[in-house]
Amino acid sequence: MHFLGDHSNEDYGSSRYAVLVVDDEPSILQAFRRIFRREKFRLLCAGSAEEGLQLLVEAPQVAVIISDQRMPNMSGSDFLARCREIAPAATRILLTGCLDFDSTAAVEKRGSIFGLITKPWDDATLLQQVGEAVKRYHLVVERQYASGNCPGRLEGEQSVQIGEQYKGSAP
Repeated sequence: MHFLGDHSNEDYGSSRYAVLVVDDEPSILQAFRRIFRREKFRLLCAGSAEEGLQLLVEAPQVAVIISDQRMPNMSGSDFLARCREIAPAATRILLTGCLDFDSTAAVEKRGSIFGLITKPWDDATLLQQVGEAVKRYHLVVERQYASGNCPGRLEGEQSVQIGEQYKGSAP
């Protein structure tokens, strides 16, 4: 699957790109599994923000992070802000059933999110948004390599230190 058409030979549907989905509703996670079962992305699912942070620390090359806004213990916007610390190149998308323009604008202004998906969603549109998010991730990482910076996530000791903050932090 190519999302860029003739502009590139890069396969943005490659299984080397992981998509992390975080939602406290099992039915939403199951819907994502259904939608992505024929796609080439590696899908990682977490039922809480704490579990999502742990997966992010452990999983290499998470290109896209999708999080529900309304979850217990941590809002999706707060979760995505923390994700930015761990995997700054990852494209972050907020998933919401209640569209609150003021809080969404505030999150976007903080630079924590790239896009917004509203519930219910159209599967084809969702896949297109994820494809665009992977494309953005790829371009960010490519720029980092070109400038001599490390890839789009914290490495080594920095990642371990942040990861330790979230181990066992679930209530």
